Amino acid sequence: MFLGALSEPLGPTWALSLSGLAPSALIRVPAGATLELRGVTLVLSRDYLTSLFTGMCSNTAAWPHSPGVTMANGTIWIRELDTNAPGHDGATGGGGEVLWRDVLITCKDNDAYDRPVRPGLWEPYPCAARAVSADSDGGAEALRRASSALLGVTQGPVFLSLASDISLASGLWNVLLRGAVGRLVLLGAPGAATTLDLAGREDAWVWEPSPWSPDPTHAYLYDMTLVLLRGAVGRLVLLGAPGAATTLDLAGREDAWVWEPSPWSPDPTHAYLYDMTLVNLPYSTHPGSPADLMALAALSFGIR
Repeated sequence: MFLGALSEPLGPTWALSLSGLAPSALIRVPAGATLELRGVTLVLSRDYLTSLFTGMCSNTAAWPHSPGVTMANGTIWIRELDTNAPGHDGATGGGGEVLWRDVLITCKDNDAYDRPVRPGLWEPYPCAARAVSADSDGGAEALRRASSALLGVTQGPVFLSLASDISLASGLWNVLLRGAVGRLVLLGAPGAATTLDLAGREDAWVWEPSPWSPDPTHAYLYDMTLVLLRGAVGRLVLLGAPGAATTLDLAGREDAWVWEPSPWSPDPTHAYLYDMTLVNLPYSTHPGSPADLMALAALSFGIR
């Protein structure tokens, strides 16, 4: 279906989100009705596809945990996704249900005069997303491969939806490598006990410097439990009982970790947590800034 001539075929750019994705400029889906798109390709204009990428990657409300959707190679492949169309007044989510099954969203390559046609956006991509699940080594290699490959060709956030618990116990070293400047966002399933087991590995977060930018790459974690975090001598270390369900309830407090500066050292104080589950983590109170994608308050945790 060629939709390039339509204005905002999947919704206005200011309100784009994965949960509200619908061909509203083409088909109205009233409340109580259901539209199923199966085995189709939607061809958009390049400008609108770029807006679709950037709009849906603006924060985790626009791109929630979505193991059935892949955003890679400048296209969006939807294996399975259920969304709600806008209402008759344009209100987000006020319309009927849209079932996306095996749908490809791409754009034409209008500039391919002296080279092979290559549909989709070009590198570096505005953002990327895909699902990661455990394999024979607990998912460490799949997580390393996905993060390094997508960060290397993306200038914005990379969303990885964890479809199962992931353990780094038996994977390769330097699990999460840095590619282009951007943010790595790991999404657990809301309401599920998704676990990322760091296996006590001090090298779990190792970033290679970007050759063209001094800006660091950050990892943000949502809706998951971290186990076996690595500590260091001379810092605050909180120890849970191994194998027990020790819980540290932060009560949603952004000031849970406030350290007085050391009078004799410029180095900050760190807290290291082992064998425990964190609940009621604080959320950022600084929307509209580079902290938009952070699930934890800016001063809550630093992952090294």
